[in-house]
Amino acid sequence: MSVSRSRTVTYPRTRPLVPGNPALVAGWFTVLMVLTVYLLTLAPSVVGGDAGELVAGTASGGVLHPPGYPLYALLGRIFLLLPIGEPAWRMNLFSMVAGVAAAWMLQRATARWSGSPWAGVLAAACFAFCPVVWEHSVGAEVFALHHVFVAALLWVAVAYAETGAARWVWIGAGVTGLAMSHHHTIVFFAAPLAVWPLIRQPSYWLKPTRLAGLAGVLLLGLLPYAFLPAASSSAAPVSWGDWTTPEGAWKHFTRADYGTMQLASGEVASAGGWTTRLAAWGRFEAGALGWFGVLVALSGLVAACKSPRWRVFALGTAVTFLLYVLAFNFLANLSPASPLFRSVLVRFWTAPHLLACAWLGLGWAHWMKGRPRLLSGGVIGITLGLVLLHWKSASRRGATEFSNYGGAWLEPLPPSAVLLARGDLIMNTAGYRQVCTGFRKDVRLLDLERMTYAWHTRALARRDPSLVLPGSHYQPGIAGCYDLNMLIEANPDLGPWFVAGDLTPVEIDVLRGWTLLPHGLGWRMVPPDKPIDFVAWWNESDHALPKFDPPSRNRRKADPWAASVAADFHEARNRRGVTTLEIAGRQGNSPELLRLAIGVFQNEAGRADAPARVFKNLGIAWQRLEGRDPSATDHAKKAWRRFLDLDDGSDPDIGTIRRWLEGR
Repeated sequence: MSVSRSRTVTYPRTRPLVPGNPALVAGWFTVLMVLTVYLLTLAPSVVGGDAGELVAGTASGGVLHPPGYPLYALLGRIFLLLPIGEPAWRMNLFSMVAGVAAAWMLQRATARWSGSPWAGVLAAACFAFCPVVWEHSVGAEVFALHHVFVAALLWVAVAYAETGAARWVWIGAGVTGLAMSHHHTIVFFAAPLAVWPLIRQPSYWLKPTRLAGLAGVLLLGLLPYAFLPAASSSAAPVSWGDWTTPEGAWKHFTRADYGTMQLASGEVASAGGWTTRLAAWGRFEAGALGWFGVLVALSGLVAACKSPRWRVFALGTAVTFLLYVLAFNFLANLSPASPLFRSVLVRFWTAPHLLACAWLGLGWAHWMKGRPRLLSGGVIGITLGLVLLHWKSASRRGATEFSNYGGAWLEPLPPSAVLLARGDLIMNTAGYRQVCTGFRKDVRLLDLERMTYAWHTRALARRDPSLVLPGSHYQPGIAGCYDLNMLIEANPDLGPWFVAGDLTPVEIDVLRGWTLLPHGLGWRMVPPDKPIDFVAWWNESDHALPKFDPPSRNRRKADPWAASVAADFHEARNRRGVTTLEIAGRQGNSPELLRLAIGVFQNEAGRADAPARVFKNLGIAWQRLEGRDPSATDHAKKAWRRFLDLDDGSDPDIGTIRRWLEGR
């Protein structure tokens, strides 16, 4: 009788949803996914913010705004050599390549940390398709390259945590040096991580020779700064600071003009509000990850802290995250209450967000352990969802409003006009159109804000010897400096003169006797001895109005710079009505001029988001027609009631308007 043997039962093997080498497939999926989405949403021309200055400064060989971003400028010049597209598109492509590289490095770092390539894909997708990260990866900006260095440092730190090999510390020192040649906020990320090898292997690293070696490697990374003195001494049309002297170089490197270790100085700075900024950062992080994502990320960090292998490293990343968030928001002296200032702050919040995305990948790997099909399938589904969710707000496909805006400041000006400009968006877009596309190079474009620096006056003298600058720098009311009146008198053969942006009360007082008439997006300066021909001005100003389509409501909502373009577009029209209303008042409330003003205000009032002041002015024009038009009173009532509905109560005339309505 034979012995009965138990039958061996073979269970079906669980396979991942995506076949092939998981690490290879996940890496290629990350690159192709981010590359495809970014390429389809790449901006075709210059975008808002600093983009115009970054492109024009790089193309002309100048020095970029503090701290100089020399590595960005050097790499950007390589992309500017491409024979396709306009210069802004090539620099947008640079940002795209950097954005893809940052996503890939984050995927590799998280995959190595979690042991799951698809967890790395999730981390990369959540970071790359965060709207703030996405929009700065499809337009010329410095932050995409900054993300490359943050992701690279995380990758190096993970590798050192896993192996303890000294080479990763040396690589980290080199990466940090190069990163410092680009964006100084890397110190918030690199400094806490740099302490870790000294604690982990003190007997090896706390030796003078090795510490000196690490310092030397870090300093080698700063070599791109060596080209800035030559760039600063050139006649580049777009250039910042004075790197020809040690004092000037140090001021630029430390951002002294803005306030060292601060985002802003002067009137725009808000010294208080640390807790306000922290609360705004918390809302940003919760919105970027979602509350479920925050939960998964925290669970990933907790799981890593419980692992004997990763405990110390995980705690180190938590300390780095907290130090970055607390230190940056303490020093970042801008108020998040302003949409524009908030858009500046969120760009810096993306570095700690990258760490949070890595924790999210860890959490997903922890939750999906033993379920490879659900792990990879869930990642693909979440990725597609993120792309669809944020496409409309992050895409810059077809966005030409900033190029059109820059051209609209220059196009209606007469030959050889002088345009006195104030405001980053005006200077950056108009400067880009002049320097990089050759548009209206006959116009002298003078930056009133940069002229307040002596280094800019010296640079102007090198670049334009025929322009007489009667003082060390532009500063009305200060001895040894010059004001607008002195500048105009010193250059009698130049002109006509125009203003882009707003003049300060001091500047207006200096120009007493001059008249500012709306012209296009800005103002024409009329000398005291020149009479105003209303008909000629009306026709000329109508021809000078910007003709491009303003940004859509969705674009204005997603991008405060686009909202500024739209506001200037409509304000140019509203100004014609206000000026006509004022001239009508000086001519005994001429019915013909009042009706012209009413026509302007009615066109603007037809917009869904017309501001309260349009209805106020419309009501004033109709009220002045009382007794001459039987319908004037009813029209004035309707306009002023709408004004009261929209006004926030700050208008000084609101009481007078209420009393007028009550009397009728």
